[in-house]
Amino acid sequence: MKKFLCYCFLPTCLFLLSPFAKAICTFQNHSKVSETTISLPSSLSVSRDLPVGTELWNSGWVRAPSTAVNCTGGGYGFIQGFFASGVGAAVPGFSSGGFSSVYETNVPGIGISIYLCDSLPARCESDFESLVTLGNLLVPVEDDFFPLIGGWLVRLIKTGPVSGSVPLQVPGVNSSWVHDLETGTLTLAGQTRINTLGCEIASQSTNITVSLPSIILADFRDDMTVLDDRSKSKTFDIQLICDAGTKLSYQIDSVGSSSSTDVLSNSTGTGLASGIGVQLFRGEFGDDVLPLGSRLFHTNVDSDSIVTVPLMARYYKTAARVSEMKPGKVSVAATFTLNYE
Repeated sequence: MKKFLCYCFLPTCLFLLSPFAKAICTFQNHSKVSETTISLPSSLSVSRDLPVGTELWNSGWVRAPSTAVNCTGGGYGFIQGFFASGVGAAVPGFSSGGFSSVYETNVPGIGISIYLCDSLPARCESDFESLVTLGNLLVPVEDDFFPLIGGWLVRLIKTGPVSGSVPLQVPGVNSSWVHDLETGTLTLAGQTRINTLGCEIASQSTNITVSLPSIILADFRDDMTVLDDRSKSKTFDIQLICDAGTKLSYQIDSVGSSSSTDVLSNSTGTGLASGIGVQLFRGEFGDDVLPLGSRLFHTNVDSDSIVTVPLMARYYKTAARVSEMKPGKVSVAATFTLNYE
């Protein structure tokens, strides 16, 4: 009885699969595998502050040599694509056409997208929100004979913090198939040197609160502006993470009105002091007044490192006389803008 059941079901399975198994595709006339090579850029400069998702390089549609395929035996199949061995796992958070769209390379922080178009490159789409990448390609084909005239496109995308310790390269061969016939290949030649030029503000310095010591009106005199007593000042610093070869400058601006060019005015309202502000000084000893609203050169960075911008905050009398000052709280705010080249 067991033999009878096996004999009955096995031919049924073969019958259902036969339309697919019989289809055979071969190259027409003098056609052969369409081979395309795209050279990777020799170098890329990737700024630290570039947003994730930024396109770093785009090859544009590169036309592939045309070929023609003849399929016989009935049935139908698909045009499918397969990534080279150098293309890694899908990067979470990137999709197009309902599928993953960006894949890992050997360089952390740089992903790759590879697309195949089955029509002339001039008619290929460039809407990357809807295009399906090579590894997800599944285009049904039924014709007995059809030409394959298309193109390839490669993009490099920033997917996170970039490491420039090794050059980017994508070994192996990307390929397209019709049924079980390989019809096209794409080789990504060369390698790309990654230059991670730039600086970014360290996480501990993105939002700084500076607490100045308490003072009394008697600490001031009519003939002074900046409070002379350094014990009533406060030093602080802004830390930056910079790459070698970066020329670093910065600018500090007052938030709100300023009583003079280089003084941060106190806020106004209930419980707040008047006739007083805060002045910033450059350097750990606070010797040079920091001009607000001006771009200031800081240093040339010789090696990958954490760079410190030392500053000092000191009270400043904005009233003409001490008698015109009003006691209360002091609260000022400023923004720090980082510039590098």
